[in-house]
Parts: sequence; C-alpha cells; structure tokens
Amino acid sequence: MRASAYFSILISLFIFSSASTSIRAEISPALKAGVSETDYPPYSFTHKETQKMQGISIEVCNHLAASLGLKIEYIKRPFARSLVDLSSGKLDLMCTLFNTNSRSPDVLYTSVPHAMEDVILFTLKDSKTNLRKPGVTAIKDYDVGGIQGYYYGPDIGESSGHKIHYAQNEEQLLKLLLKKRVAYILGNKEAILSQAKEMKIQDRIKFLDFPIYSGPVYIGISRKRPKAFEKLSLFTRELIKFQSTEKYKRLLRKYNLTQPDY
Repeated sequence: MRASAYFSILISLFIFSSASTSIRAEISPALKAGVSETDYPPYSFTHKETQKMQGISIEVCNHLAASLGLKIEYIKRPFARSLVDLSSGKLDLMCTLFNTNSRSPDVLYTSVPHAMEDVILFTLKDSKTNLRKPGVTAIKDYDVGGIQGYYYGPDIGESSGHKIHYAQNEEQLLKLLLKKRVAYILGNKEAILSQAKEMKIQDRIKFLDFPIYSGPVYIGISRKRPKAFEKLSLFTRELIKFQSTEKYKRLLRKYNLTQPDY
C-alpha cells in the first residue's frame, strides 16, 4: 500500500473515532428506558432472586450502552404510557418495539432488529368457542382482549373490524378472560404464561399453536431527545457488530429465540 493512501486511511479512522467520541460526550451518560410494569419474558423481566432486569432486549441494550460508555436506567410503567413518554421525549428509548407506521413520526428505530416475537391466542380451557381455522379473519366474530399500545400486526385492530377490549397489562388482560368478557386474548406466549403462573391460573387457560402475527423486534429511540439521530447511528453500529459475535448467539439460545431475518 502506498504511504499516502495508508496515511489517508489513518486520518479517516481518526476523524470517525473523534466524531464518535464527541457525540458520546454530548449524550447523557444515563439513558432512560421504558419497560413493561409487569414481566415480559423473554424480552424484559425481573430475576426473582437478584431482582435485576434481564431478558434478550435488556441484555442487548445493556451491551450496546456499555460499548458506548453509557448506562441505562429502566423505568417500569404501563406500556401505553411508555409509548407516550417516548414520543414526547421523557424517555430516551424502549428496547422492545415493533416498527410501525403510527409510531414512526416520534420514534427512530435501529436499522436491524435484535429478536423476533410471535403473537398468539389464548382462551379458557372450558371455552365453548372453536376456531375452525387460524388467522385474523376467524377472530372477528369474537370479543378479543389486548393491551393498550401493543401492536398485533397490520391486520388486527378496530379499523379491521375486530372487537378489541383493552387492558393496561397482562394481569388485567387475564382477568378479562377469566370474567369471560372476552373469548380470546392476544399475547406473547411466555409473558402470558408467566403472569398466569403468578395468578395461579395456568391450569385454566390454553393457547393456540398457530401465531396470529410474527414480527421483528427493534430498539426505538425518541426523536425528541437531544442527538437522537447520532444515538441511532451509534446503537445500530454496535448492534450490527454485536450480532456477529458468539455472545449474541448465546443470548438467543439462552432465551430460545432465533436470529431475526432482515
């Protein structure tokens, strides 16, 4: 390699490194992240013995923040409120989000997802309802429970003709089902089963094997916070690097997840 070309590369790397250092210096070292007020495994939940937050989304966010010399303060609140606070800039980020058109005006997403999530249906074991075929069209004849602010795919919602009854969290959602105010509830399998065990009602519910929706999970960053695009660039860069490591692959195996396609 010619000396002049080698020198140019060194200068470019120095400029990029200096710019990244400058950006990191201007970003608050403690970022505020909204997480569900109830456990949402395998993405975010509190370890019962250590009382520390864990889950694929938590561990990925912690790794990225540490790589950038930052820390994250996790704030538990209802999901819908976290979305409002993310949109208004009261929160810096959320680590478990579907990328939707309705959220995009206020939220920036990492260019690549870090996990996948399935939405499935639950009902009572003694339910007389019977879905003859899977799919979003089949549940239009029933009252269905969901959580305020959650995304269940592009084809599910009141605008699509579904009769959705909203709750604030998984506990309230299961109570809707127990009181038979809804025939089915929508949810992440592990999160619903975890809450059902807490309520000691796991023997009263059953889940349908087919997913209603399956989609990639992203880190979302508030557009209203300072240096939002710079944060997005840094988090995306570190995430892409992390996904090529054995540590990331171990996390996927730990939480029984597959690497997202993109």
